[in-house]
Amino acid sequence: MIKVAHTIHTDHDLGLVILAAFLCAFGSWVVSRLYQHALERPNNQAIVWYGMTGITAGIAIWCTHFIAILAYQPSAPVRFDLSLTFDSLVMAILGAILGIMIAGMIKTRIAIVIGGAIFGLAVVAMHYTGMIAYRVQGAVSWDTTYLVRPE
Repeated sequence: MIKVAHTIHTDHDLGLVILAAFLCAFGSWVVSRLYQHALERPNNQAIVWYGMTGITAGIAIWCTHFIAILAYQPSAPVRFDLSLTFDSLVMAILGAILGIMIAGMIKTRIAIVIGGAIFGLAVVAMHYTGMIAYRVQGAVSWDTTYLVRPE
């Protein structure tokens, strides 16, 4: 844990980290309010609200992720593949819309689980596509102790 706190302090722009955290919290609040509003509407009106909720969720998730990526300040030159970066935004928006539509319109337990799974998979696809779009010159090495605690 000390290593993680140290790298956030030394390798990141703390202002952008805080901005990403604020955007995540505010986006979550807005999306939850939009979704609640959509649930209270008849289906013919709710579809528009579910669409707005999905668009807002996808954009908020993508912006949080992108700002957090920008917060990392490696000592090597960095660039982004613009088409993959845009693709990650589209994945986030379309997956969020689809997941929210399924969960909200069908309103059964299985539909909510399926909608949530689609939403989650969209976030995963957006994340990995965004990370593939991140181009840094140099060698990347992973410290597995961040992921697995040796016993």
